[in-house]
Amino acid sequence: MSRRLTAAIIVLATMLANGIWADDTYEVEHMLLLPPTFYVGDLVELRVRISVKTGVIPTEPLELPAPSWIHIRDVRVIPISDDYDIRVSFSTYETGIRELPPITMGDLVLGGIEIETQSIVGNGVTKIEEAFEPSLLPGSRLLLTLSVGVMLILPVVVWIVFVWLRRIMTKIFGLSRERRPHRKLNHRLDELKKLPSPVNNREFYISLADGFRGYLSSRLGQGFGALTSREMQKTLLENYSGIPSVRRIAGELAGFDKAKFGRRKVSPNRRNQDIVAVRDAAVNLELHIAALRGDRKKRRRYRVDA
Repeated sequence: MSRRLTAAIIVLATMLANGIWADDTYEVEHMLLLPPTFYVGDLVELRVRISVKTGVIPTEPLELPAPSWIHIRDVRVIPISDDYDIRVSFSTYETGIRELPPITMGDLVLGGIEIETQSIVGNGVTKIEEAFEPSLLPGSRLLLTLSVGVMLILPVVVWIVFVWLRRIMTKIFGLSRERRPHRKLNHRLDELKKLPSPVNNREFYISLADGFRGYLSSRLGQGFGALTSREMQKTLLENYSGIPSVRRIAGELAGFDKAKFGRRKVSPNRRNQDIVAVRDAAVNLELHIAALRGDRKKRRRYRVDA
């Protein structure tokens, strides 16, 4: 038996059970469910055509019944000639045959109407099937394993790379700071070498001596700028007498003072020799410091530059 036929039989049986009269104030002429077959949660409209006795006037209810198994959303009364069309919108939440709760509508009470809420489970089925296990797409397990592995390993790799880069950058900046005094001295020596003739010997040797003092102060961490030429000579001989070029330039510091303050005449060739002497002393001092630190690459680089 089809579901539509079942619903029609229920509506007809309801009318017959009530002897056509729901009560003595009205008579049901026609009844229709839209849709005829419905399920839990569906929005359904019940249309009931009634004829009333003289003096009975149905009105829309002030309060709707609210049992737990049904939600009556709206009730409308539509006059049609001498009859009335009552339309009830509702949704049910339980399956099976139940009687619509009585609805007070002014001079009458609409009731005695049975409705059937269908079940999506077929007839004769009493056991709910177990849910299927979740299925994975091909390769999902491998992808998940790789993702977890990457999430665990990636922070370690990032940390190792960060530490490695930080060490390299620290070393690069450290080497740059160490080489800065020597580069600065070479820059001054190049400028002095390019001076056009005639050269003011006093200004030349002031610049040469100050450049060498600044280099020694920055590179060795001692205040050579505050020492006299004799004091600087003594300090170099006490600490670096094993470096011939340093020992030689220490002996020339007094000659620098004679050119600065004694107005001693100095030839261009002699000025170039003093520039070379200062440069050699700085190079060999760098080699000496690199040897103390065991820096083979630095010793090789300064030998090439020299």
